[in-house]
Amino acid sequence: MQESNPTSPFLYGINPEVVDFFRKSASEVSKLLGHNSGNILFVRAVYEHTNPCFIADWDEDISCIQMQSKTCIIPSANFLGPHADMGFMNSRIKNFDGQILSIGLGSQSDNSSRPLAIPAGTRDWLEIISTKCKPNTHNIAVRGSSTLKDLDAIGMAGNAVVTGCPSNFLSDNPRLGESIASKLPHIFERVCVASGHYKWDYLKSIEQDLLKLASETGGFYVMQSPSEMIALGLNKLHDLDASAQEEIRHFCYPESSSDEFDKLVKRIFKVYLNVSDWMLDMSKHSLVIGARIHGVMAGIQAGIPGLCIAHDPRTIELCQEMNIPYLTREQVASGLDKSKVAHALDIDWSAYDRRRALLLERYYSFLASNGVTPSRRLVRLKAQLCGQQMPS
Repeated sequence: MQESNPTSPFLYGINPEVVDFFRKSASEVSKLLGHNSGNILFVRAVYEHTNPCFIADWDEDISCIQMQSKTCIIPSANFLGPHADMGFMNSRIKNFDGQILSIGLGSQSDNSSRPLAIPAGTRDWLEIISTKCKPNTHNIAVRGSSTLKDLDAIGMAGNAVVTGCPSNFLSDNPRLGESIASKLPHIFERVCVASGHYKWDYLKSIEQDLLKLASETGGFYVMQSPSEMIALGLNKLHDLDASAQEEIRHFCYPESSSDEFDKLVKRIFKVYLNVSDWMLDMSKHSLVIGARIHGVMAGIQAGIPGLCIAHDPRTIELCQEMNIPYLTREQVASGLDKSKVAHALDIDWSAYDRRRALLLERYYSFLASNGVTPSRRLVRLKAQLCGQQMPS
């Protein structure tokens, strides 16, 4: 980590890497990951793009550290919706004498019905952030147009701009989509699965098909959430209740015996605690597929084809905003075979590159207008990506 510098921003949230996991329980690791390992992907992206001087934990009152930096960046996730009340943070940020940026903010709900129920504490959180903004700038970068509409419904859209997810800019390849398109003929050589939540019964049959495909091709089955599945991926079976392990077995591999399941867990179940290891392993696969958008994004940024099973409005929003191939839960309800996967991936991947260029222009402008100096890596990617092809 860098030393404090009043002219540099700091991040307010989780660290993009968990160290010494072997000294921690699965639940402790899960907490450090923000209860979903996908979080480290976009936090790492924000960290790389903004060169923060340090990371402050959410337990800290940032008014006490404002002499170290005058710009607070909150790498945000699906904070908008009835499932999350951000009010716990309000007393820790309201007295911060500087600007606050929220990057990657998104909505989440079980269905697409609107208006979205947003708790009073989260509305107050948005109000506080809106007051800590430079004049005539946006200080909230949202994941997609649906989230922007949800903010507009409560009168908060004026401070927001759509930039997609920062993880979209992890790869340095300006022709990432074109490179991925060249690998489509070999997508089933080694398949990685971004596993779903074992409580998602509506995806159970699809999950079983995907696990079989990963196992047959020597691919990994990657856990992101919840802590019970993280425990399996870390081989911390002593942290896992026997009933939960049995429930997970029935979710993804019901025909197996307990011994067979244990052997499969040790062979292909994975959890990533830093982005470098994650993307390295993804680069050794030919395809990543599953219901976790950031698990799919890890593969795409590593340069392999990725297909998302978009099972909720949040995931659909992200896929549509960034031109990521996806199938809805309705489209896979009748089953998922190789021909359906291949057809879904047969898109114009150069359109992904063009959309990436547009979103990068917005993201770069968002940072610069707020006085945040984009990293050299982001400057270089912008010059290469936006210079060669602007959106049509």
